[in-house]
Amino acid sequence: MRHPPVVLVSAVALALSLVAGCGAQRTAEPRVVSRDGIMPAVAWSDAERAKPVAAKLLRTTDQASTFLILLNQAESPHTHDTHDVMVVMVSGGGILHIGDRAEPVRPGDIMEIPRGVVHWAENTAPGGSVVYAVFTPPYDGSDMHPVGSRQF
Repeated sequence: MRHPPVVLVSAVALALSLVAGCGAQRTAEPRVVSRDGIMPAVAWSDAERAKPVAAKLLRTTDQASTFLILLNQAESPHTHDTHDVMVVMVSGGGILHIGDRAEPVRPGDIMEIPRGVVHWAENTAPGGSVVYAVFTPPYDGSDMHPVGSRQF
């Protein structure tokens, strides 16, 4: 089955490092994100694990911001009018609803979400799913616009 928004990890990982690294401040801690985990490890609090969706800002540069997102349930449908998002599924599994499609995603899958596209993700894994997300330009939380209601 072909998944247009989902591509090979190695190619997109290179693209992510180029996007996040161009003009980046070199004071940030290096990080490795793989299907085997995240180094250095990131701990989620009990309060974060109790939320439907929790996010940790990892880094912000002039060009991009990177987050780890813990998805315990499902997001609400939304758009980002001025941000593009590149997402890597690190652990767990889920369904990415993008436009009028629903794509199953698993660790290693890459999702490219252009600005203005209606999307949301739902977790299908016990214990939640973790994704690594790169927003361009840097995301401050104000460009999330709810759209209608979910259709399952």
